[in-house]
Order: sequence, then C-alpha cells, then structure tokens
Amino acid sequence: MGFGNILCINIHTIPNAFAYWLLQNYDPNTHKIFYGTYEITISSSSINEIFGIPNGGKFVVTKFRPNSKNKVVKEWRSQFGKPIPSKITMKTFSNHLQTRKDSGRIFQLNFLVMFFYSNGLDDVE
Repeated sequence: MGFGNILCINIHTIPNAFAYWLLQNYDPNTHKIFYGTYEITISSSSINEIFGIPNGGKFVVTKFRPNSKNKVVKEWRSQFGKPIPSKITMKTFSNHLQTRKDSGRIFQLNFLVMFFYSNGLDDVE
C-alpha cells in the first residue's frame, strides 16, 4: 500500500520526556513544532520527504460490500454463533465487542471492521 518505508523506523517506545516535550511544543492549529526560535511545519509533503510515505496519487481499490462466501468474512461472522446472521447492525456489533475478551485474529478483524465502519454506516453485513 506504500507504507513500506515506515517499517524501517526502529522505534519501540517513546521516552516520556520526549513525548512531554512534543506535547508542549506542538501547535495542532498551525501544525508546527516550536524549538527555541525555530519553527518546523509538519505537512503531508514533509512526512513524504522524511519517511517516503506516498502523498496521494495512489488509488486504493475497495469493496463496499463483503462477499459472504469469502473465507475471512465467514471466519469473522462465526463469532456471532449459528446460524450466522446475514446483517449485523453497528449497535449490535458494538454491544458484542463489549463482551469479547480475545486478543487474537478475531480481535484484529473486529478492530478493522470497527475502524472502517464507524463512520456512520448502519450495518456491517
């Protein structure tokens, strides 16, 4: 998808002092970091130049509705018991997530579904 360059960043933790410094010196309204008399503007083009992450021009093909015969879709739906429902409302899905305790593949699938469908869609089929 074009984010391969970010995998080269070897950061596993952010020191507390650095995180605090960033919070104190970053202005989210102007997208600038202030360092003494210097100002560093953070923009999509600067992120592109520093990390090599694409800045537009990449077309991502998406499917609006999943195929119910797809192996991953079947796996995801299986958590809701039998018979596997054909439609699941976001409210039902949200309530279901509150009862889950897993941290494996189903958690990852649930996270992706919630992330992509949390912008006002009514069902997740």
